Order: sequence, then C-alpha cells, then structure tokens
Amino acid sequence: MFVSDEIRKRFITTVDIVPPKSEENAWLEKTSAAARHADFLNVSDIENASSSIEAAKLLEDAGIKTITHIAARDRSRAQLKGMAETASDYGLKNFLCMTGKNGSNVSVFEVIEMLKENAACVGCVANPYAADMERETERLKIKALSGADFVITQPVFGIADAEDFAAKSPLPVIFGVPMISPGWIRIFKGLDIHVPDFYENGVSNEEYSLSFAGQMLQKLRGGFSGAYLMPHGMEHRLAEVPK
Repeated sequence: MFVSDEIRKRFITTVDIVPPKSEENAWLEKTSAAARHADFLNVSDIENASSSIEAAKLLEDAGIKTITHIAARDRSRAQLKGMAETASDYGLKNFLCMTGKNGSNVSVFEVIEMLKENAACVGCVANPYAADMERETERLKIKALSGADFVITQPVFGIADAEDFAAKSPLPVIFGVPMISPGWIRIFKGLDIHVPDFYENGVSNEEYSLSFAGQMLQKLRGGFSGAYLMPHGMEHRLAEVPK
C-alpha cells in the first residue's frame, strides 16, 4: 500500500512513533494499539534508539503499515545507500526523507533519488511557518523534481495556515497535528519547531491538547490529503482524540 495511492482516494491519518530502545515485544504491543487509530505509523529515525528500518520491518511483519523516516544527518552516501537497499530487501514501501538536526554532507534530494531507485513511495518534510517561505517553496519544488510523492509538515496550528501552505505546495500535503504534553514544548522549541503562544499556554491542560488535535483533524478532513498526529507524551490518550 503506497501512501501516494491512498491520498488520491481518501483522507489518511498517520501517527508518529519512536523505535524501541529495548524490549521489542512490549514496544510492539504498545505500538499495535496506536495503529488502531491510524492508516500508517510514522517510524521516526532518531539517535539513541533502534533503527527506523528494523522497527518498521517489525511492524510490517505484524501487518501494520508504516512510513519509515530516514534522516541524512551525519551519514555518508554509502551508509544511506546501504539503508535504502536494506529497506528495499525488507519490502518497505513508504519513506519520509529529511536532512536531520545537524545538517548533512548528503542532500535530502539525493536521499529521495536513492529511494526512488527502488520504486519506493517517498515523502519529504516542510515547515509551514518557515521564516523564508520563498526558499521553503523552492526547496519543495526541487524535492518534487527529485521524485518526492508527498510532503509531511511540522505541526500546523490553524486551518487558514494549512490552506495557505497547501496552495503553495507542488505536492499533496499531510499536515502535522500537535498533541503534546507540556514537557514537549521545550523540546519542540529546541528543534526550532514553531509553537504559538496560545497553544503553549493551553497545553498546561492535557484536555486542551486533546481537544485541539480533534478540532484540527475534523477541519483537515474538509478537503486536505491527510493528518500526521504527533502524540508526544500523550500516546496513551490517542483513543480519546475526537475523530
């Protein structure tokens, strides 16, 4: 099942998850519960956790559809090529490419091209609140020319913002929907992720975060391609998000 095929037919929901650090069986059980609330699980590629590719294979073997994140980060071209080949050997079909926190000597455009060589469906990332939106849009165009099939954004905090970004994007957009606990505000800001004051003030109450996520989901269903739920610190409350 390719993400690109599904978003042509219907609105899809994806949920962000982190690969296990240990205890794979317990992680798989917990993650399977999250899968009941999504069409795909986004398997993050982060340091100090197991490989996103290995984690995605565990999920796919359990019948759960995934979008595997691959960050260029500090990896060499040979390392990234090897990751693409391993993912292909495992039968993984959907990917999300990004540069990574500290930049890379290998461009995200090259990583997209590597994955497309294996007939994969490849997504890229974008910031709907980029300070230089002209540059962000130009980079999206290059990502599309490199073979990207869709884009997943950082969290969006208003439907007008989503409409404005979608009008600029050359690719179908799956919008990030925040559902975070108060402790994650600091982490988001450390990653240069835009968080408006009204949201930061509201998430001192978990009920606000749940309600906001539900409202954004409902609004995005009215004409957009999909939503990427980011339940950081609130994974245990996914079932409570109003659909």
